[in-house]
Formats: sequence, C-alpha cells, structure tokens
Amino acid sequence: MNKHLRKIILIFLVFIAVVMGTMYYRLGTYKPVEFDVVEAKDFNFLYKQHIGAYHEILEVIEDVEKWAKKHNLDCSKTFGQYLDNPDTTDTDRLRSYGGCVFDHMQIPNNEDYKYKYEHPRKYLHAVFEGSPAVGPISVYPKAAEWISKNKAKMDGAVIEVYTVKNGGSGMLTEYYFPIK
Repeated sequence: MNKHLRKIILIFLVFIAVVMGTMYYRLGTYKPVEFDVVEAKDFNFLYKQHIGAYHEILEVIEDVEKWAKKHNLDCSKTFGQYLDNPDTTDTDRLRSYGGCVFDHMQIPNNEDYKYKYEHPRKYLHAVFEGSPAVGPISVYPKAAEWISKNKAKMDGAVIEVYTVKNGGSGMLTEYYFPIK
C-alpha cells in the first residue's frame, strides 16, 4: 500500500471516529438512567393517534402542541404512548398516541384531538437526559433487566414524557413502564 493511500485511509478513520464521538456525546448515550417505582401516577393527555414507525411520531406531537398553543394551553410537557411491541408488530401497523401532558384538564374532544385520562397505577419510572432517539438502546434494555430482576411484569403501554430544558438546549425524557 502506498503512502498516499494510507494517509487517505487514516484521515477517513479519524473522520469516522470524530463523527461517532460527536454523536455519542450529543445524543447523551453515555448519560445514566435513574429508576424508581411510582405507586400511583395518573396522566391527562391531549393527543392524536399515530400509526406507523414510532420514530415518526414527532410530527403528530408538534401538531398537537401547535393546537394547544393556539388555544392558550401550556404544552410544556409532551408525550408518546407506544401501544404495540415493535419486535412483534409490522412497522406500518404500530399504534401510538402523541401530544401534550397536563396536570389537570377539561377540554372537550373534537374531531382531530382527543382527551384521555390515564387512571393512577404503578409504574417503573426512568429518567434519562439523553436524546429520546437513543431510549430504545439506553433505557429499554435496562428497564427490562430491572423488571426481570425484581420479578415484576409489564402491564400496558409505555409512556414517554418529554420536557425541553434550558430554552431548548437539552431534553429530559421520563419513561413510565406500567408494572404489576
């Protein structure tokens, strides 16, 4: 191999390492996941249904946020509730809800936006300050390990609550795994 080709390969490898390191850092993959059990948590959701790949729910959440803002509702916390197991359901059939989370709410249903009250129940609660995009890699396996180790059982759809921090410079994602 000549020197010129080696130099090109070395530059390429350094470039890849820098890109990977930057992604690792920016997505927060290295950040810890903190778990606790919440005995009686309830939710008030304003939402729309989404069918399709879970990573494509952002557009639905943003649509609900826009509607809430137009109606002077504080949508500082958004959510995704994921109803199907992506390991056993075709991607184009995955069902989820996306929208806003409120402490209390009395908004009537309309054609496009629905209101749902999720009754108090027991959850494994996880807090992660990295990107929600790496949740399936960083959070879900650790939650499954916790559930198995503590002889708990999943009892419903996972809820992810998203809070934008510091004027948009960071994201806090709370995961609620319903357990019994």
